[in-house]
Formats: sequence, structure tokens, C-alpha cells
Amino acid sequence: MVYSVKANAYDSVHNWFITEEILIREQNGIQNLKILFTDIKRLRVYYNPMRCMANNYECEILTVRNQKYKIRSSSFESFANFASQAETYVPFIRHLLATVINKNRNAEIIAGLSKKGFIISYATSFLIIVLMGILLEPITGALLAGLMMFGYVIYFIRGFKKNWPRNIVNNNIPDKVLPIG
Repeated sequence: MVYSVKANAYDSVHNWFITEEILIREQNGIQNLKILFTDIKRLRVYYNPMRCMANNYECEILTVRNQKYKIRSSSFESFANFASQAETYVPFIRHLLATVINKNRNAEIIAGLSKKGFIISYATSFLIIVLMGILLEPITGALLAGLMMFGYVIYFIRGFKKNWPRNIVNNNIPDKVLPIG
């Protein structure tokens, strides 16, 4: 199974291959990364919106050597334009997780943020919303500042609901951490 994605304007297309024992990344026809499934310490799938990629999901691979690699669901097309690769990303990630679960019983398979990351993100977002309200109220008035804060709260809640930390058992990946194809 193959998945192709381009991270940014300066990078070439990455082709990810799942073989019987190895995850391979190929760039410009050269296999520049090979990860044995038994060398995977953790796989994490999560929602990661960014400015130009509101529908971006990622699979983070952590090896036993503490090297991190990310496979994104959005691929660079042109300046500030990223295309959803959901149609090929979702089956690839489902197959990758199933293969890792089958080949490496010691790998941690999680959805969403880590518990520590979730708490830090939640606390930081809360502080940003409170500070925004305090700073905007004298400029815009209480009503407009309150409406803006309400909008940000809704935006943050959406991300937090998707990234609630949880373990994946038997390849039951929560739909909230995968893009809609």
C-alpha cells in the first residue's frame, strides 16, 4: 500500500510504503527512511489544524530511538493551498495501524493528544481566551469582545473534542481523528 504527500513548497513528494515488515519513505526515487514495525514505540493519530490546513490530520510515528516522523493528510499544491488526501490517507493509516498492532504488541497506539499535551493545550487556550477578553473589552466593548471570545471557545472546543486522549484498541480508530473522505 502506498500513500503520497507533499509537506511544503520546498519539499518533494514523499511516498510512504507499507511492506510485510517495514514502513518505507521514498523521496525522488530514493528510499531515504526504513522503519521496522518492531522499532515503532508509539503511533499517534490526531487532528492538527493549521492556518492554511483547517482539515489537517496527522499520524505521528515515534521510534525506539526517539525519532519522530509525521504523515499528514493534507498535501501542498500551491501557496496557501493544501489539498485533502483523505481518500488515500484514511485507508493507508488504517492499514498502518493494523500492521503495527499485528507486528508489534509493545507499540503504544493512541488517538488525540497526549494527556500532558492535552492539559497544556487546554490551559493555554483558556488563558488566551481570558487575556483576549481583557484586552479587547476596552477597545471593542463588552458585547463584541464577548462574541469574539464565544467564537474562539467554539473553535477550541471542536479541536479538544477531536483530540481527547485515548488508546486505540483492536484498530478501532475514532472517526474524529481521521479526515472525512
